[in-house]
Amino acid sequence: MEVPKRMERMITLSEVRILVEQARLSEEDVGEIMVKCESTSRFNLILEAFAGYAKENPEVINGFILLQEYQSKSPYLVEDWFEALDYFYEWLSLNERYYSLPSILAYIEGVIENDENKGSMSLREQVAEMLDNYCLEV
Repeated sequence: MEVPKRMERMITLSEVRILVEQARLSEEDVGEIMVKCESTSRFNLILEAFAGYAKENPEVINGFILLQEYQSKSPYLVEDWFEALDYFYEWLSLNERYYSLPSILAYIEGVIENDENKGSMSLREQVAEMLDNYCLEV
């Protein structure tokens, strides 16, 4: 499975529709994701990640519901998780690695559980620090 990468161009509406269908997202899901992504490139990356997850796991819940399950047990907002996912996928791409969406979410959950500063850094900063210092070991 190829790691979703930050797209250099805007994807077309038809490409968005294909990704939404592949990711098994509802219109409400897409609207919420769109509002909570700070950029088009992040929105594209999140859709690609959820579509990839759905292709690998056709019989389970969609990736957005999975993310919400993790997020609901944390002190962070969905936006924070999207920002952390964005960094994580960028790190994977730069390091030519692959990690499944459930593994990424579990890693982020582990970062939160091991946060000694309890929120003095953003979730993205915590994930970046862990990946930069320990790679994929939590």
